[in-house]
Amino acid sequence: MNQNKDVKITGYEPIRDMFEQLEETVSDKEIALINNLEESKERFHVIYCLEVLEHFREEYQLKRIREIKGKLDKKGKIVISVPIEVGFASLLKNIVRISISQVEKDTNFRNIIKALFYKKVERYEQANYIYTHIGFNYKKLEELFKLEELTIIKKVYSPISFLGTLNTQVFYVLELDN
Repeated sequence: MNQNKDVKITGYEPIRDMFEQLEETVSDKEIALINNLEESKERFHVIYCLEVLEHFREEYQLKRIREIKGKLDKKGKIVISVPIEVGFASLLKNIVRISISQVEKDTNFRNIIKALFYKKVERYEQANYIYTHIGFNYKKLEELFKLEELTIIKKVYSPISFLGTLNTQVFYVLELDN
């Protein structure tokens, strides 16, 4: 798999039972897996955090961001992706979810309207983990980036970037403020 022998890939999952699922799923011996960043002494040039932060409330998002920052090389980059679950995109997603009978625990008319207008949605949480997406506000995450002195050097909406906030997710490339 690894064409460049100088590149090392490490997978990190902070939630214990999900880490165990990851271990079962990833059979590639060239990928190191860790469950506790504090135990790792390594620093990384690029850290990807894809579709993770929306599953934590703000205090735990901050904790995860600080953990990531603590493992980043000085000139390193962080790539973060999260779903867009507010605004018109949220309304469209929830209409589709309802129509295909894949509603989340918190999906109801009130929360759909709250998410449409960027209002706070109380999301179902268990053991500090939020299992639903409805109402996750990526704009609040951008405030945390600033608070943690991370600069957004690139922001890309996906899958069709020119549609902006009508997309399903947003990717950030971040670096430490200089």
